[in-house]
Amino acid sequence: MKLAVLCLADRRRLAIVNTASATAALVPEDLVPGGADPMVAALATAGCLPRLAALAGGRDGAAGLELVALESARICAPVRRPGKIICLASNYQAHMEEAGLTRAGHDPWLFMKPGSSVIGPGEQIRLPYPQAPVDWEVELCAVIGARCRRVAPARALACVGGLTIGNDVSLRQLDQMRPEDNWDSFFSWQQGKWHDTFTSLGPWIVTPDEIAGQLPLRLSLTVNGQPRQSGSTAEMISGLPAAIAAISRITALEPGDVIMTGTPSGVGAASSEFLRPGDLVEAAIEGIGILRNTVAAGEEEPST
Repeated sequence: MKLAVLCLADRRRLAIVNTASATAALVPEDLVPGGADPMVAALATAGCLPRLAALAGGRDGAAGLELVALESARICAPVRRPGKIICLASNYQAHMEEAGLTRAGHDPWLFMKPGSSVIGPGEQIRLPYPQAPVDWEVELCAVIGARCRRVAPARALACVGGLTIGNDVSLRQLDQMRPEDNWDSFFSWQQGKWHDTFTSLGPWIVTPDEIAGQLPLRLSLTVNGQPRQSGSTAEMISGLPAAIAAISRITALEPGDVIMTGTPSGVGAASSEFLRPGDLVEAAIEGIGILRNTVAAGEEEPST
């Protein structure tokens, strides 16, 4: 089952997506009220996903649902403001090698991004400064569907409400770009992840039952139609169950939290090629779809 959030004139509405017919069926508001974050409401409400699955399967009066054509719909980020966005750094060996990094063991390297950095499909990635070296990173993302704390790897996937596509947009070389600010290299790297519009998510979530038979998944990214990244989730150093287990030992995961599982090789930093205004970025994962965003010019630095 694919679930999307549509931005209508007056509110956000949860919808069941049928990619075969290119339509989305609006979920009745007595089942999932429209509002700021209907996806989180659906994930957090006990028994809601099975009821939605029944609707998606053609039972319980599905024929009476209002249909919206996907080509005319404005699809929002599946989760508007995640409580936590927890990311796995350098979780693909080939990406580590292109970055010149090494590691011992399989414990994930973790960092966080603010919820205010989230945008959805069709929205613009905005460069924070003119000529900023802004990079792309396609990632498989898990949206948590049930609260979990100190969960075992064998049970970790039961906490996942759905999978989606993410682009972990990243400002590189901040310490080299603004040396007068004396940026420490680690904090430069981390703060380069935090800018507004630097976490693109979507276009919808796919429930794990639909996609389980397709694992591992191929993921890829193009810029203006030119291939940049291509890989498989089989290449992850820490798989999703292990990552959820490791994270839940540190902090409880709540419905709507997002885990970004790392990116394969082919980032722009490896070739010193970065995003420019007008670029079209398309991140794709088989079984989920394509996440498209354009790039907009940066703002001028404030005068001192």
